[in-house]
Amino acid sequence: MAHDANQPIFVSTISTQSDFTKVLGIEGHVNVAGAASLELRYPDGAMVDVRLDADGRYHYDLPTARQDDLFERPGQLVARDARGRELAVQPVAAVAFWRAQG
Repeated sequence: MAHDANQPIFVSTISTQSDFTKVLGIEGHVNVAGAASLELRYPDGAMVDVRLDADGRYHYDLPTARQDDLFERPGQLVARDARGRELAVQPVAAVAFWRAQG
């Protein structure tokens, strides 16, 4: 979609139809020029590298122990350039979190 391409980091969360408080995975596309890496920063400050394809696409399956972590507070996806400088930040949270925000 054109709207998705206009976002520096487009993210889609993967959940089940029965529990929108869980995030099983995330996927999307980094659209900011110069992005060389992507990390997921959990609300508790823990970080994990997310593999970024050459075309900017990414997919990450959250470990079972982390699938509830994005419900009460959002995490962040952080795109960095080859020198490690932050280029863009995008909040990421469970569907239920966004619905509760109104």
